[in-house]
Amino acid sequence: MLIEFFRNFKYPTNLTDKQWQVTEIILDPQHRKRKYPLREIMNAIMYMVKTGCQWRMLPKDFPPYNTVFYYFNKWKLEGVFEELVDTLHVIIRRLMGREDTPSVGAHSVIDAMQGCVPRLKKILADGGYKGQKLIDAVRL
Repeated sequence: MLIEFFRNFKYPTNLTDKQWQVTEIILDPQHRKRKYPLREIMNAIMYMVKTGCQWRMLPKDFPPYNTVFYYFNKWKLEGVFEELVDTLHVIIRRLMGREDTPSVGAHSVIDAMQGCVPRLKKILADGGYKGQKLIDAVRL
């Protein structure tokens, strides 16, 4: 009875069905058969990110740590995580009745430029960008 409980245990970091619907489209558009389901691999990555545990200490009810680590590196190099964030950002904007991308937004431009323009010393902005939020965004 206790073993069955742990076999069906859901971690708070596990993806919901709706979250998985979006994620699955990006991770596996061909829906190939695999030894370990990609949802479980992503759940393991989410667990790792939230708890900060070591790879080798990943709970045994997830796929093996070396498999999870392989996919984490693969998806990191392929830009999958950025694609997920961008996709979720568009979905949230649409749910709020907004266009997919903002028409104005210094923060996203500043974030994208970080590390790309090492000699940059001054940013000019109009009155719409005055305030502490912009100052905090550009402060190194």
